[in-house]
Amino acid sequence: MIRTSTTIAFSIPEQGEVKLTIYNLKGQKVKEILNSQLHKGHHKAIWDGRDSKDNKVSSGIYFISLKSGGKVSTRKAMLMK
Repeated sequence: MIRTSTTIAFSIPEQGEVKLTIYNLKGQKVKEILNSQLHKGHHKAIWDGRDSKDNKVSSGIYFISLKSGGKVSTRKAMLMK
């Protein structure tokens, strides 16, 4: 069985609250990957291609939103199965 997953690498300039959230094209929240205090530096998080109810999501375009230090960074990602 092949598992779909992607590693999301990011860095933060200072210690603080970090939220990493996946959204679909309609802007609906698919899954919150991370919501915790992290030290400054480089980090990685894994998204297993599932939503917050543990259902597999379909292939397509998703947005990865990183909120940290009062700033928001959003990137587009393509999930392919």
